[in-house]
Amino acid sequence: PAKTYVVQVRATDDGTLPRSFTQEVVVGVTNENDTPSFSMEPLENWSVMEGFAGDEVAELTTSDTDLVQGVAGETLTYTLVTGANKTSVIPAGLPDAGETVFVVESSTSTSEGSTHTLKLRDGYAAALGQFANDTMRAVITVADNSGASHTKTVLVSITDINQIPSFSPAAFSIKQGDQVVGRLVASDADVG
Repeated sequence: PAKTYVVQVRATDDGTLPRSFTQEVVVGVTNENDTPSFSMEPLENWSVMEGFAGDEVAELTTSDTDLVQGVAGETLTYTLVTGANKTSVIPAGLPDAGETVFVVESSTSTSEGSTHTLKLRDGYAAALGQFANDTMRAVITVADNSGASHTKTVLVSITDINQIPSFSPAAFSIKQGDQVVGRLVASDADVG
């Protein structure tokens, strides 16, 4: 916040009979808007597992000197840049490519900043399997209500999980003496 300081200044000459004059000087210091910033935990190696909706990617801790100084009305907002959070190939079957693959959820707020969580948006988890071991890019911006902002680009790897194989439904009937009962077909999402 803006502050005012009052300083008394005295000037004294070096005459035989020194004379002096004292003047009160008022100095006003105006507040400049400080740029908010955020850090991420973990610091690197962000990943999500295919098939896990709401999987937490990272914790975002925001700080802004204006909040610490108690600037009235100071608020911070997170934005995910749309269209920038896609894998290198647009996944078929994912929701609208204009949406972000991630969402930022608020967790806690203090007078010094806030903590948010970067998570995988619902609806994307199941379709990520075809992009296992690929990387998505999340562009995250935190801005204050005065227009100052801070942007980071985060690379998030998609971790493949081993899917459970399955059999197609089958029922068999055989005649006594037959040697072949039937044929079962197994499938595994991780193959092919």
